[in-house]
Parts: sequence; structure tokens; C-alpha cells
Amino acid sequence: MKLTILIFVTLLPFFSECQTIDSAFIEKFIGNKYKTDTASFLPTYKFIDDKGNSLSLSDFRGKILYIDVWSTNCPPCLAQFPYREQLLNRLKRLHLDTSIVFININIEDSKKNWKKAIKKYQPVGINLHCSDTSLYNNWNIHALPCHILLSKTGYLLGQQIAGPDDGMIDWILYSSIKGNNLIDAIWRSFNQGKLMEKYKTSKAITDKEYAKWFNEIMPALVEYDMWRKNRNSRKIK
Repeated sequence: MKLTILIFVTLLPFFSECQTIDSAFIEKFIGNKYKTDTASFLPTYKFIDDKGNSLSLSDFRGKILYIDVWSTNCPPCLAQFPYREQLLNRLKRLHLDTSIVFININIEDSKKNWKKAIKKYQPVGINLHCSDTSLYNNWNIHALPCHILLSKTGYLLGQQIAGPDDGMIDWILYSSIKGNNLIDAIWRSFNQGKLMEKYKTSKAITDKEYAKWFNEIMPALVEYDMWRKNRNSRKIK
């Protein structure tokens, strides 16, 4: 029993962002980043992969796309690469990795510097390069890193969404793979988090799908929490 309580307390921040976020914050700063319609598509661009092939996002239709637009002159972009690898590992634990593709789109850097960066940092997923900075305006990107989510048919599910180090991203990606409405999913997570916070137990969860996902993801998140703490302790040293 004590071990169960300890694990729950350790993981509560991942599922209970309501500890620091209220419903007004979600409406103003989180919910508006996700789409409910099926008519929004990103303008088409051609990219070059690290093998010199010309690709566009339509080449990956049939998969959920979790896109990271980044540059080497953006320190937070580089810092989040290890978290993307951890996120992919958690998806593998749930056997969801075959339904989603991580796309890393570098912009502004020369091809030479981009290739040096991906060799050094080894970001997981498909690495693409864009030399056309009109992407910023046409994709409505105001800051890097920019995380974008596309459906299996290519329409926009969310923009400037949670990064790989955000406690909400696991549930968001799970919900997108399952075809759930993402705005509804955010509120479901918020409400279940409030219940867990109130009763200090995961048994308070009333959403059956959320409860099933919670129990399946818990072992992977325990490992991730240990990895994150070890990483932070090394930084302090």
C-alpha cells in the first residue's frame, strides 16, 4: 500500500496539471491551440531529408504526425531532444509508436550545420531540412520550438502544442491516435486530475478510458521520472 501511494504521489504532477492550472487558464492558453474542425491543413512545402530525398508531409499520410520545428540557434530546441526520445520510448511501451511519426523540421540553418547538429544530437524520428523561411508566416509560427500535430489524413489537430517534456503530451498523443476530440480530451484530463488531487488516489478516476490508459502508462512514467531526476541532478553537479 505504501509503495502504491508513493508511486501515485510521484506521478500526480503528470496527470494533475490542475494543481497549478485552473479552467480559465486552459480556456485561454491551452484549449485554443487545438482544433475541432477537419478543414484546416498546413500549406504544402517540400523538404530534404538527411539522405538527400525530397519529401513532403503528405508522404506520411496514414500516420499521426508529431512535428517539431527547430533551429540550432534555439537552445530550448536542442534541450528537448532527449525528452522526445523518452516520449517515443513510452509510446513503444503502449505499442502506439507504429501509429505516429515524429517529424523534426530544421529551419534557418545551412544544410551543413543541420547535418552536423543531427549527428551530434541524434533527434529521434524523421529529420527534414527547410531552407524557405516563408514557412514561419505560412504555418503561423511565432516562436521555436514549435510543436504541431496532424491527423492521419493530414489536417491540423494542434499548433504550438505541448512539447515532449510537458506532462499532458502522453494523453494528447494517445487521444489523437485513438481519434478522440482533443479539446474534450484536455478537459477529461483536467477533471480526472482534479479528482486525483482531491482524493489522493488514482481510484478516484471515473473516466474508464482514462483509467485504462493511466494504469498502462504508469510503469513507463515511473521510469521516466527517475530518468528526469537523474538528468537534473547531473546538471546541478
